[in-house]
This record gives sequence, C-alpha cells and structure tokens, in this order.
Amino acid sequence: MITREMIIKALEEKGIKAEPTEVVKNNVTLQGIVLGTGNIRPTVYTEWYNSYADEDLEDAIDEIMYKYNEA
Repeated sequence: MITREMIIKALEEKGIKAEPTEVVKNNVTLQGIVLGTGNIRPTVYTEWYNSYADEDLEDAIDEIMYKYNEA
C-alpha cells in the first residue's frame, strides 16, 4: 500500500517540496499533501492516492507531478 509518507519522500527526491496537511471541509477532516512553496499551493488528498494502492509508487508520483506542473 502506498502511504502519504512514501509519496512525500518520493516527491522531495524529485525536487518538489511536499508536506502533510489536514483540511476540514464540510465537517470532515481530509488528509493530504501540500505541494510547492508560496501562499497558494495545490493539495493532493489521501482519497486520490489510495486509488493507487495496488499500483506502482512511481505511477502515482508521475500523475501527481503531471497535475502539479499543470497547476
């Protein structure tokens, strides 16, 4: 299973600053990863990367980096 910590470590190895975060939306706490630096940064939520649980970590990282570069 791919964990948030595994993704953060892999992103940082590729030069993208990443840190864990928790966000409350509609009284529900979501776990995620904040990417990059600055005041406005994209967040990838746990629910998204759990869909890669049976796949390769590198595939998940590639998808995150693609979305990050689009942002």
